[in-house]
Amino acid sequence: MAKTASRTQPKPVARSIPGPRPVKALDPKEQPKPAVKDNPIKVRAIRVGYYDHVRRREGDVFIIANEQAFSEKWMEQVDPRTRERTTSAKQALEREHDAILGGRVTGGATGDNDVI
Repeated sequence: MAKTASRTQPKPVARSIPGPRPVKALDPKEQPKPAVKDNPIKVRAIRVGYYDHVRRREGDVFIIANEQAFSEKWMEQVDPRTRERTTSAKQALEREHDAILGGRVTGGATGDNDVI
């Protein structure tokens, strides 16, 4: 006698679709505070510092978002008409290299220190 497998169908699961959740009204005392308004300020770096994930070197002129981002330790405010300037890493290395060589070479390009 052959066995017949009786397959039973799974019972359907009753699912309910949730309705919209009730929204709680905010108490006037709990109203969210307005975000600090962005009041851009143009500044110059007087020392090396970091702003907006970028290294700012001495002399760089850039814009910060507001007064809270200002640091007296390494920034000074400049006229808004001042042209923005950013020094790349390569430019900074070249400037440092030239300063080092300028201090070592006393005779300059004329060759006054050549031994005859």
